[in-house]
Amino acid sequence: MIDEWRTRPLYQQVLAALAVAGVAVLLVLEGLDTRFLPTTVGVVACGALCVVALVVPPARLPRYTGMAVAASCVLSLVQFQLSVRPEHTPGMTELGVLLLLITRAVRRCSPLWAVAMTAGLSVAALLVPVRIPEDQRDATSLVMVAIFCCLPLMVMSGLVLRLRDRLRARELDAALQAQRLEYARDLHDFVAHHVTGIVMQAKAVRFATETGLPQGPEELERMLAGIEDAGGKALDAMRSMVRTLRDQTPAPLGPVPGLPELLMELSEDFAGTGPPMEVTVDPRLTGRYLHPQIVDVVGRVVREALINVRKHAVAATRVTVSAGLGNDDWLEVSVTDDGGNPGSPSLLARSGLARSGLARSGGGFGLTGLAERAEKVGGQITAGWDDGCSGWRVAVRLPMRLNSDQ
Repeated sequence: MIDEWRTRPLYQQVLAALAVAGVAVLLVLEGLDTRFLPTTVGVVACGALCVVALVVPPARLPRYTGMAVAASCVLSLVQFQLSVRPEHTPGMTELGVLLLLITRAVRRCSPLWAVAMTAGLSVAALLVPVRIPEDQRDATSLVMVAIFCCLPLMVMSGLVLRLRDRLRARELDAALQAQRLEYARDLHDFVAHHVTGIVMQAKAVRFATETGLPQGPEELERMLAGIEDAGGKALDAMRSMVRTLRDQTPAPLGPVPGLPELLMELSEDFAGTGPPMEVTVDPRLTGRYLHPQIVDVVGRVVREALINVRKHAVAATRVTVSAGLGNDDWLEVSVTDDGGNPGSPSLLARSGLARSGLARSGGGFGLTGLAERAEKVGGQITAGWDDGCSGWRVAVRLPMRLNSDQ
């Protein structure tokens, strides 16, 4: 508790110190009002114990509250038997803290403990007015009525704060879950892309070795250099992700390329490990502004589609990437290949992934993440068999501009 106190801002420490000093002064004045040294000590000690119970950590709250209730009840019963009683106040500071303890118990403790502590604190609060002298029965009745009115309000306040804490906890859990999903999507988008390239190039080298095809030094050097380059990029992406997770700071952002430059960059990365790739960009998109978030989604969709071509379309001889404007002025980007017919095993596997909700199972987390990203900016993704090219087609439709709340 002391360490937590030291970590608070200076102004909070000053305000808390002033509050403690004010409560201490009130307790001393109320103790002196009893005009009897033993009861003076009892009033101050009992009030201080109640204040301590109000500020202890929640795990110690039941224990200290029980001690405060017992001390308050004993003091009230003892003062009731004495002839010397306080003239002006029965201990209103202590009474106020007891009522606040009801709110804290309802807010912080389990239902069973909250009920038990509320009952004990209510009894202790209702016994405080008996300390008033017998010739002031009207004041006693007035204080009793005020306590009866305050008890439900303190319980309701505790319930409201308890509900607010639960809502905040759910919002925090939702934010953490969204953050975990974002990290999972980034991990797949950046690392899986390079790892897939490593696997495909390693398979090419192994196939050439097993079939006994002659490999010149230049060809072997090119294959190994491709594996080394993809491995280095995967390590860089992994380090960037780990740095973000450890430091909780956004990764440094570079300049966002335009749509044509981005597609050409992806085609160059794909050229060494896949079939020939053709990129077509609508001239109307040249020089037209696209929000960086839209460009990012397009890049991730194209990258994931190319990864799936490597994995599933082993018979593909051509891949086409096209970007254009639809009739409704929406950006439409598609990736198609000619890697088989509707009955081929690879296309059947890909069709099963698409029917399961854009790849929601085994090895299809990439398309799942992309569908979530597209929906976040108001777009949508479709994947399925394309009769026009005798292969598979992945398409995304995105708005040219984002709303202010996206």
